[in-house]
Amino acid sequence: MHELFNFAYLDPSTGSIVIQSLIGVIAGVTVFGRNAIMQMRIKAKRLFSKDDKPEVKVKAKAETKQ
Repeated sequence: MHELFNFAYLDPSTGSIVIQSLIGVIAGVTVFGRNAIMQMRIKAKRLFSKDDKPEVKVKAKAETKQ
């Protein structure tokens, strides 16, 4: 009669490699995700903010000419 189950042997170092891989993936996703979110925030601020600096420079130049 054929055996229905095959038993595989996993030594203890295999478990530690799996755990280290999971920790590495989580850390990588966290760092990449944080950088991606920060880049999106910066672009959104640039898109939706008023840039008053050029107007201030023009006013300052006009005042110095008088």
